[in-house]
Amino acid sequence: MKIQKWFLRRSEPRLFWLREFGGAAGWRPRVRLLASAKPGLHGAFWFLLKVVLYLYLFMWLRFTFPRYRFDQLMRLGWQFLIPLSIVNVMGIALALVLHRQWVWSHWTAFPLTTILTLGVAGMLGSAGAKKDKEHAIVGEEA
Repeated sequence: MKIQKWFLRRSEPRLFWLREFGGAAGWRPRVRLLASAKPGLHGAFWFLLKVVLYLYLFMWLRFTFPRYRFDQLMRLGWQFLIPLSIVNVMGIALALVLHRQWVWSHWTAFPLTTILTLGVAGMLGSAGAKKDKEHAIVGEEA
């Protein structure tokens, strides 16, 4: 709420100036412009903040990492992401069985299966890197 109050205090004089001197002739009484818009402004503020942060993150990642070719994306999906998602689903199922049927604490069951999933991800990544080295063509970067 502090951010919204600060935003309202900072933006109201600018909106008042825009309304009074922005081309409309005549005198209008001084009223608080944003008094009736505060509930809607609260939701709009957080929505726009999330949109701006998402766009910033998207552009940052897009400009940082190189562009992938279509065949590289297909290989990433079929050889890494799909097997990892299957292992992740199986790990969550195992954690639920450990927690519900064998009465393990969820503080031990879920981290254990998370470590298992991360281990499988490491193995898939190292196997993919090893396969890329084996199939690399001389003079071509992998």
